[in-house]
Amino acid sequence: PSAPPAEAPPLSEAQQAFLDSMLAAVPAFLASPDRIVLETGYPRDDDVFLDFERYADDARAAFDDLRPVVSLAPAPGRAALPAALVSQALGEGASDLDADTLARVGTALVTGEGAPRSLAAGRRLLEPLAREGNGAAALTLARALEETEPAAAYGFALTAGQARNAGAAALLDRLEGRLSFAEVLDLQSAAVGDVQHPIAALEKVALMREEAAMRLSGIGRIRSYSIAALWAILAKAAGDAEGADILETIDERVRRADADGRTAWSAAEDAAATLAMQAWIGQDLPARFGAARE
Repeated sequence: PSAPPAEAPPLSEAQQAFLDSMLAAVPAFLASPDRIVLETGYPRDDDVFLDFERYADDARAAFDDLRPVVSLAPAPGRAALPAALVSQALGEGASDLDADTLARVGTALVTGEGAPRSLAAGRRLLEPLAREGNGAAALTLARALEETEPAAAYGFALTAGQARNAGAAALLDRLEGRLSFAEVLDLQSAAVGDVQHPIAALEKVALMREEAAMRLSGIGRIRSYSIAALWAILAKAAGDAEGADILETIDERVRRADADGRTAWSAAEDAAATLAMQAWIGQDLPARFGAARE
């Protein structure tokens, strides 16, 4: 007798999603055969590497990477927001909507995807959310204002970076190319406000280095060259090579600044150096890191 056929492996999540979309779309298409669409389902902002050699051996991998879906309309058309929802968000009923819904409508208005583009209307919805720390809303506004209002865009990009939104650091770098160094320092200072430095970071060189790196990149902390310098000064003094590299990176940015920027940086650097010296002596960091460094 012949052997029973091997049991087929279970469908992956992407394969099941594709099958579900087929089962939903095909009957509707057969009832009204106008248009049927096959498209990828991964987010448009994602970068996807296509490994065709791997696909030849494992077709499931292609589904996982491309996440195909079948529908009766392309994704932008399916993303259109209900008119009643847009009307409510723009009217007195906006207070009845939660933050996620307001962000969804605001993003659609700012980008023009899912609703007619209206930067002013979208900004009214997204700006309060960004001020409360919503990184996605802040990043959307920063991108929308990059060309027309670089200073405002930079402030929103600082918030997006603090919230670890992908693309915020690159956007900050681009915007710094459109702003003077003195403007950049002012915007960073305004965003940081009355900062409370984490005293616990003085316990380890690695923690001081991490604070310096986050303040330099603007990812996980609000980008601040003066605060980055503070932590890098301490890390370098404790013998950390990466702390020294961070200081050199900041110095290079200062060297490219104009006279006003260098003057503004001189005051900021003096304040950082003074605070670093207070911590170095007040916490007796030489004794703490003299025996062993991390």
